[in-house]
Amino acid sequence: MPSDADNEGKGRKGTDVVPVDDGKSWEGPLSQLRAQQALVRSPNLEDPGYARQKANKKLWVRERVALLLDKEIFNEVGSITGQPIYDKATGKLVSFVPANMVTGWGKLDGRKVFITADDFSVRGGHADGGIMNKPIYGEGLARRARVPLIRLLDGSSGGGSVATYLSMGATYIPGMNILSNSLDALSVIPVVSALLGPVVGLAAAKAAISPEYYEIGTSGRSAGQRLSGRPGVRLSTIVRASGFVRLALNPHPRLQNPVLLPLLILFR
Repeated sequence: MPSDADNEGKGRKGTDVVPVDDGKSWEGPLSQLRAQQALVRSPNLEDPGYARQKANKKLWVRERVALLLDKEIFNEVGSITGQPIYDKATGKLVSFVPANMVTGWGKLDGRKVFITADDFSVRGGHADGGIMNKPIYGEGLARRARVPLIRLLDGSSGGGSVATYLSMGATYIPGMNILSNSLDALSVIPVVSALLGPVVGLAAAKAAISPEYYEIGTSGRSAGQRLSGRPGVRLSTIVRASGFVRLALNPHPRLQNPVLLPLLILFR
């Protein structure tokens, strides 16, 4: 787990995003939007967080999403969320740090799902590298649309960070609205979590309340297991292929026509 004092998630250079707005049409703002999306969706090879992720033989968050979902079927929600840094004198964008969670709609074996995936390479998934309402909004969309929710957990999943206390100069009482929204989803839709690395804080709580969750590459008892008091790995089918583990989940009891939700665990 990275130190909270580390300067993780080095920003992408703002010069890669050039505002083009003639004030006469939407083409300028749309061009800027597409440029920002392209910037966010490309890994920053100079970022120490990304370099450590690859050195640990772990996939980057967007690589995981791409391998998990059916090809070319992913509609991202919040595609340009993050922390922009502007030049105080000119007002121009200097750098941009993408939020450390990817959310959106996709299909898994032809079935519509909603996915939330943590990006451990940006502040270890802590709140100071994310947008608090992003997972809340995403899980709310899945609940209202009545589609299965898949969480790829890695790090803190938006949980608190000591770095936040340092910048505030004080501590705060954590808000529980994130977890309450996660609990609401359990009574409506199938929810599954995959633990793809060190899972702590809020991420461990999300894992513990999930009807099904899976741990890969762990030993002993994880934080999630300690919270739930039950084994973390409960599989119905395991098929090993191409270095990955394919899991077939048990049918959700609330589904009128039970189906198996296959999940590729993207962690070696």
